Amino acid sequence: MVNMLVVRTLPAALLMLFFAAASVAALTDPPVEDIHFRAEHLAEAAQEARYATLPLPDVGLRADRWQPAVQLGIARPDGEFAEAAGEMFAIGLARAWGNNGALGVLGFYDRFDVDGSAYENALTPGSLTGVPLDIPERAQFTRPAGAIRHSGVGVVVTRDHLDDDSRRWGYVGGLLLERLVLADYRFHYRLLAGADAGAEGDIDHSGANNLVTVFFGVQAQQPLTPRLALTPHLMIGAPLGPGEFTTGLTGPGFDVTTASSGASPGHIGDAFLSLGMGLRDPVTGLEFDLGAALLFPIYQRYIHEGINNSLLLSVSWHGH
Repeated sequence: MVNMLVVRTLPAALLMLFFAAASVAALTDPPVEDIHFRAEHLAEAAQEARYATLPLPDVGLRADRWQPAVQLGIARPDGEFAEAAGEMFAIGLARAWGNNGALGVLGFYDRFDVDGSAYENALTPGSLTGVPLDIPERAQFTRPAGAIRHSGVGVVVTRDHLDDDSRRWGYVGGLLLERLVLADYRFHYRLLAGADAGAEGDIDHSGANNLVTVFFGVQAQQPLTPRLALTPHLMIGAPLGPGEFTTGLTGPGFDVTTASSGASPGHIGDAFLSLGMGLRDPVTGLEFDLGAALLFPIYQRYIHEGINNSLLLSVSWHGH
């Protein structure tokens, strides 16, 4: 009788033990797009809003004095777990250089505030070592906070081609000296499963990097009416070397950082693509970048996985 009872109950007991062990085991196949991955992409999307709205010298510029340009914009990359909403400001000066070109200088300052709501994803150690938690594991992330500050100066050179008296196009290339600051860029987490379920702490990706970025492309100017012209551009670029994306992780009784753990930091700063199509009034010099508004959200979705919704509005003035 006893032996028969053992035979009947042993499989059920083993099955219960299996599921109990599985319920506290760390994820064996965490998603590549973990919280660190998405935090990096949110900052890079904010950075690339600037590349899409640089104040470039006009195509066919023939002025023998410096021509000013001022750009104002708002942007809001949305990474599902958080969004970065900010204002953008840039100023440029350009003048003719040689028979078919122009030389320009520019400066910019953009600031984005990070905010969001509750979100679930995988908490992984990222690039850290020695984290005393049973991770990777599912977690809830709340209280995204901090600021993304992007500033810099640059030089731009253009080479123009005039197909006729009205249609103009040319090449553009330049170099940017940038500073990208992630200030108090952090998220709160609470583990939802695993041996340390219920544990809470913070992820901190604060840091600052100086970057040297080169870019080149083509731009054009096509009058449509006396009060309307199209100014499309296509540019690609990349930093000469990526910045460091450092990580800090706190929890019950520990505080581990990239520096304290001796881990190698991640990278921030990618190659980028910029597509724009300005609508300009040649009389006043005012321009609205319709291409940035329509295309930036589309190509960010493919370039930076997880950035599913974005907003970019840019208005500029080009002096005569």
